[in-house]
Amino acid sequence: MPDDQTIRDLLAEYLVRNHQPGEAVALAKKQLEDSDNPSSLNAAAYTPAQANTDLPLAEQNARKALDLLSTDTAATSVSEANARSFERTALLIATWDTLGFILLEERYTDGLAASIEACVRMLKQGRWLSVVFQHWNIAYFEAILTAAARAGAELKAAVSQVRDPIWSMHKKKKRISDSG
Repeated sequence: MPDDQTIRDLLAEYLVRNHQPGEAVALAKKQLEDSDNPSSLNAAAYTPAQANTDLPLAEQNARKALDLLSTDTAATSVSEANARSFERTALLIATWDTLGFILLEERYTDGLAASIEACVRMLKQGRWLSVVFQHWNIAYFEAILTAAARAGAELKAAVSQVRDPIWSMHKKKKRISDSG
């Protein structure tokens, strides 16, 4: 495992984007072993939130980082302000942002699942439900499938996109005047 935290953070982000959330979260968890470093805790909390996996652990680490940072920054007065205190304050803000993102992810996935379950329950027996969904985070698709199964639906077909869905969403249609 790389010693440099920045390299670990970039590697974890790459793994999430490359649809390898298990490896990304394993890297983040390795970073946490007996860590009392708020920056490491924040980075290790953000990775599972980004992958939408192990959100309770992510929340626990973000809250631990916030506790450490709050204690550290609360003891600093304005007259003691220096580069380190500004760095700690910036990290405190980033960690609050991470915690907010984790809480949003928890609610989004739950809401998505509840919506799918409600749709399935409204169907008459033997009817079809079509769901068109595109997102790089496969945890959302897993939430849809799990909720539909829980509500009694059966998957008949699924089509996945071969290329990275993020890039295909941003393609623009050429105007006739652009083609020459």
